[in-house]
Amino acid sequence: MIRPSGDGRRLTAHLEPDGPCIAAAERQPDGCWLVNGRAMSREHADIALEAAVTVAAASRPSPGAVPAPAGIPLAEANEAYSAPDRPA
Repeated sequence: MIRPSGDGRRLTAHLEPDGPCIAAAERQPDGCWLVNGRAMSREHADIALEAAVTVAAASRPSPGAVPAPAGIPLAEANEAYSAPDRPA
């Protein structure tokens, strides 16, 4: 969710209505919006903040999710794959 500040100079991105701010854009005197040190239009600032929300939401574990078991270490997997007697 993207919310403008009361004075219209900032946009903030939140995962939940009362949740913490995860990204922000600030309007500059020349009319551009500054997001992560980059100047952009209001439309692009909205897109950048929506992308931050999408990435943060995708990074959160689902409620009740069980962690996956540890896999085979990469070095062992590579050795097994490159062994001369591996099945074809």
